[in-house]
Amino acid sequence: PATVVLTVAAALGLAESYVVGFPGGTPPREPIPAVYTRLASLPAGPVLSLPTYRFAPDNFREADYLLFSTAHWFPIVNGFGRHEPPAHKEQMEVLSRFQAPDAIARLRQLGVRYVVLHPDRASELARAADEAARMPGVHLVAHDGSDFLFEIAPAS
Repeated sequence: PATVVLTVAAALGLAESYVVGFPGGTPPREPIPAVYTRLASLPAGPVLSLPTYRFAPDNFREADYLLFSTAHWFPIVNGFGRHEPPAHKEQMEVLSRFQAPDAIARLRQLGVRYVVLHPDRASELARAADEAARMPGVHLVAHDGSDFLFEIAPAS
């Protein structure tokens, strides 16, 4: 009898966790922006994607960049996990000001080769994209829709 009771209890426990349908419907797929596919055809190098959600209430969106990295498999500066390296917060504060000279210098210091801007996610990045395109050592590689892909020349 104990075996039967345990088997029934286990089956009921497993059946309770079976989801027939999401209450709000199936979550929409997050398409990978074309600039990340373009990265796959370029020489390998670390990638920073902006905006950062590190300091925002919707910080879970930082995980989008992990998904997008599957289009190119290059190392990414943005991270999303349970542990954060000690200097990461300060680094992201500086890097989030992408077009500023101190941010460009830090990108070079870290060896970051590419920066992807998503102005549709943060309107201030449209101005940053315009300013960055005119900076020495920052090269616009691709512009697809509202997304921009820049290459940062290494320090000379």
